[in-house]
Amino acid sequence: MAIRPVLEDGSPSRASAMNFFLGEQRRPVGFQTGLYRLTAGFSLLWLSAANFVGLWLALLLCWPELGSVSGPAGYGRWMAVHLNWQLYGWCSLPVVGVLLSRWLPRRPAALLQARWSFALWSWALGLGGAWWLEGESSGKLFLDWSGLSRICFVAVLVGLWGLLAYTLIRGFRGKKSGEQSEGLVRIPSMLDWLLLAGLGTVPLAIWNATKPQLYPPINPESGGSTGTNLLGSTLAVVLILGLLPVFLEIPRRNRHRARPFWGVFVAESILYLLLNHGDQSNRDWKQIGGLACLLIWIPLLPLYLRSFAWADGSRLWGISFAGWWAALVITGFAFFLPGILDAAKYSHLLVAHAHIAMAGMLTSLNMLLLLQLARGVPGGPDLLGEPIRFSLWHAGLFLHLLALAAIGWNEVRLPGWLWHHATEVRWLYFLRAAGGVCMTAVSLSWLFALLRGERERSEGHGV
Repeated sequence: MAIRPVLEDGSPSRASAMNFFLGEQRRPVGFQTGLYRLTAGFSLLWLSAANFVGLWLALLLCWPELGSVSGPAGYGRWMAVHLNWQLYGWCSLPVVGVLLSRWLPRRPAALLQARWSFALWSWALGLGGAWWLEGESSGKLFLDWSGLSRICFVAVLVGLWGLLAYTLIRGFRGKKSGEQSEGLVRIPSMLDWLLLAGLGTVPLAIWNATKPQLYPPINPESGGSTGTNLLGSTLAVVLILGLLPVFLEIPRRNRHRARPFWGVFVAESILYLLLNHGDQSNRDWKQIGGLACLLIWIPLLPLYLRSFAWADGSRLWGISFAGWWAALVITGFAFFLPGILDAAKYSHLLVAHAHIAMAGMLTSLNMLLLLQLARGVPGGPDLLGEPIRFSLWHAGLFLHLLALAAIGWNEVRLPGWLWHHATEVRWLYFLRAAGGVCMTAVSLSWLFALLRGERERSEGHGV
């Protein structure tokens, strides 16, 4: 297959998706423009692919006889593909783009390194999908990497970390001081080194966590999640979100909101250290009280993030992030309470909670990241911040959550309801599938609109 030339602004010369993702550049392209298009293109590609698999799973629930079409690759194998493509594809690649944006030399030639990073990551995801459909899996939720797919994915992580480490060391040594003076190469800060050290543990952690010998998935010291565990993990998320605007170098509009944010974070971190660890009951008032302290982050985190001047087009996704964050914290606390946890933890209510986290909060956050990368890029904010697609995405998600919540509520209220009310269950599965159709269509629309924009830019340059 011949490789198509690329224009000066980084857009493909023909409407070929394959060439857009894998083509090489002949002429210089603006670093930020090219990196945004690569990050958005690969991210939306995996969002669409994962949503398409999710839609297939929803249809299998409506018409189980469709399972004969895929032969041995039944519901369980497709579920592993859906979950892992969402986590390691859509939920991860915008973060990769942000890291590359901060650390790679801001030269057009560095886009080749970025393109290979995204391409190899995607190749590992594709290999993993084929592996899971063959029934090869570690058997651990979100850690299904096994065999050759495990080796290749960890190798890609190590290679990406090596690239990032090389660029930071190169900036520290100042071998090209002329580039530093021109702002092309970053002089790393303490935050850069700390983050690089933290990222260096990820390949080893995934390699160890996916070992067949490492089991069970439940913490043997506690028997499951405790209030202390949930407090600690949520504070880790708050820390990451608190440092995110600093890492992105977003201008601050209001410095007064930082003090209460970090003050509460330090106080709750001390509380986490003082609470009992290990085997603790969700009926212990200390565990419930410690977890209840997280409710203060419902207003505090959005107010803190709002004190920064985010990119154009971020308003809608910022509002949705705040809303889904509130829903996630509230439902997470409610599901821990005595009586509710025992009934809800194995029901569709927990599945709804997971979709609030990934399809709601994380999707909103990823869109904010992509919009930051789109600063100064023609058409970037117009595509991702466009209100119609935003509304349709949330309409589909609300339908999906409504169906899951209705099924889960009846499961909790009437044990055996799934077995004895097949007609009602099927109609709710139809509603769930309708939400999946809407979300899949929107994700494909984002992807095709991005590719169409590349084609129009190409035609505008007469290529």
